[in-house]
Amino acid sequence: MTAEHLPSPADPDVDAAGIAADRRAMLTTVGVTSGLFAVTVSIQSVLVLGAFSSTLRAQDASPLADVTVRVLINLLSVGVVVLLTSVLRVEQHHGASLVLRGLTAVVGGASVRGALQLATGVYPLDRLTAVLTDALIASVLFAVTLAAGLVIVRLLRRLRHEERQRFAQELTARGALESLQREELRVRREVAENIHGSVQNRFVLLSAELADVADGLPRGADDASGARIRVVADELDRLRESELRALSEMLYPIDLDRGLPTAVRSLFARIPPSIRTELVIDERADAAAARLPESAAVLVVRVVEDGVSNALRHGKASALALDLTVAHGTLRLALRDDGVGLPPDPHLSGLARLRRQLESAGGTLTLRPAPDARGTLLEAELPVAG
Repeated sequence: MTAEHLPSPADPDVDAAGIAADRRAMLTTVGVTSGLFAVTVSIQSVLVLGAFSSTLRAQDASPLADVTVRVLINLLSVGVVVLLTSVLRVEQHHGASLVLRGLTAVVGGASVRGALQLATGVYPLDRLTAVLTDALIASVLFAVTLAAGLVIVRLLRRLRHEERQRFAQELTARGALESLQREELRVRREVAENIHGSVQNRFVLLSAELADVADGLPRGADDASGARIRVVADELDRLRESELRALSEMLYPIDLDRGLPTAVRSLFARIPPSIRTELVIDERADAAAARLPESAAVLVVRVVEDGVSNALRHGKASALALDLTVAHGTLRLALRDDGVGLPPDPHLSGLARLRRQLESAGGTLTLRPAPDARGTLLEAELPVAG
């Protein structure tokens, strides 16, 4: 009965539920299999082989009475085997202890069966050899049912063990991914802060230096040279105000450190005044967003950014409405626009990437025509930790 090592009840990763499942499987297998053997053997002995008892409590036996008595005896002996298997916890042991406990259950059941056969007259007292032979056959059958139960228990343990291993691997992979995401966000934040701080400051100093150079040109010098220097200084200011800020925001959303709702409000505040906007943020959004991982909060902002950009650039929208709500442990985002709607075969490169990222975090993203048949509706959901 030896096999490759699998977690046993003594192992620390086997819980009470696993032990209880093993016991149920063991007792069910032994009980059902032995019970079927008991009924089948009784019917076969009397009705097929014609092995009638000569006496039943000093009376001649009819086939029906003989079958009934044999079935009851066999079922009682099966009950003894099941009881001993449960009491001795056969499935929880290995090696010599398993063999000893299994033999105890088998011999106990066979002994009770033999005693009942003699007591009820299935065998007369002078047929002890036949009783012992019958007990040996019963012992073999009981041993087979115990072995079947042990096989099933080991299969269940293997399944649980493999499931735990897969779960542990998933946790390890998820932890590694979250660690990479945290490191990526840390680098993004550092680079964004560096651009927003030192790089922009360098641009300011260069613009001031160029302005000083233009102002310091000797009187009568080429006015065109001074004008060109001032144009370069103005271009540096424009790059600092627009391009560098945009690059910094692409790396890490502005105001996200102050919370997701604040970052979304800042994003909507930068939409051109010619676009009508409506922003509704659930009062519970702040608390819910605080429980989101930083990578998930960045992802929500990216969805809003991409949705706004697509609505204005491709949808030619003149109005945008965003709802940020929390319900049943889920953060929900709904962005509506009044643009031209979706083309027959929309190309969703950016949103497709965001959808994959949301799905890996347990969320969803859908893009469909707006309910009023004008414009589009972008919806995203993300579970919030309790």
